[in-house]
Amino acid sequence: MTTEDIRDDIFPNLQDTLLWRRNEEIKKYLEETQKCLERFFSSLANLIEYVNGFDRPEDVELLIEICRFYNIVKNFAQHPFLKFIMMISIFERLSCDKYLSFHDWLVVRQNRETLENKISEIVDYDSLIAVLNTWYKDYINVYGLKRNLLVFFKDNLTENEKIKLIRSFHVRRTKYIERAGYVLLKKAGRTHREYRSIEEYSNMESQPLDEKLLPYCYDWKNCYIEDGKCCPDVICRLKDNEEALDKEFNRIIGIIYDYRSMFVHRARSPPFNGNNLDFIIDVYDGRPIIIHLNLSELQEMLENPLKKHFDRLHTSSVTS
Repeated sequence: MTTEDIRDDIFPNLQDTLLWRRNEEIKKYLEETQKCLERFFSSLANLIEYVNGFDRPEDVELLIEICRFYNIVKNFAQHPFLKFIMMISIFERLSCDKYLSFHDWLVVRQNRETLENKISEIVDYDSLIAVLNTWYKDYINVYGLKRNLLVFFKDNLTENEKIKLIRSFHVRRTKYIERAGYVLLKKAGRTHREYRSIEEYSNMESQPLDEKLLPYCYDWKNCYIEDGKCCPDVICRLKDNEEALDKEFNRIIGIIYDYRSMFVHRARSPPFNGNNLDFIIDVYDGRPIIIHLNLSELQEMLENPLKKHFDRLHTSSVTS
């Protein structure tokens, strides 16, 4: 498949001018897209075959626009945190087809009947606030960026990717026992009683206590720590408990969204850790926080859901 095989229905407003030729510009767009997604498309021909399989040209245009932005992220944002925040804006766009402000949502015609039914309940200030809160909750369920971001990541990250993201945020200073997993000792028959606290466990088992910033999900009864790091390959309570995984994942997405909002709306970023680009140290919600962001792992973790999103559009358009 060659560049002559590129579909001709994308970017219809892009026409030949004295400065550029339409076909050359579209080829350039696709070359940038292939470079962005080279993990998935080894050649331009592979990408052309892929984009030609979409039914809607708008989906191809969105893929190209997203990848052009992502190339800027990869090539010009040097710090993993900046890359991460910029990539969040990509997923915000993908997670909601069309954004409406709360005001615009209130005045659109299709909501008129629903809103009119509630107006009769407004008899004083308190009832006004109650109705507004109800409307805002309904609005957030559809257009809330935080909620849509959470749904997008839940739908597109694997269990291991979610756990890896959770473990990247060390935000709770807590006591732990090195190289000792209470649940493992119980299974091995080396612990013969239930302990009410980690202090009691430490005293009775003659295990020294350490203290360190650990992920929110750390549980001294169900986690194994070595060299100050949790070891999910040994044991991980999140792998056995979907409810616990959802709770901790929701919490981390909330932190990510807060950082995104601080960066976008308040021009605030966490202090960079000198020349070490793999982690940042900051204060979040009045407490110290360490965020580990390995660049290669981060890009892989975020490129996969990007590709999955368009695969679903591609598959549905082919099979419909």
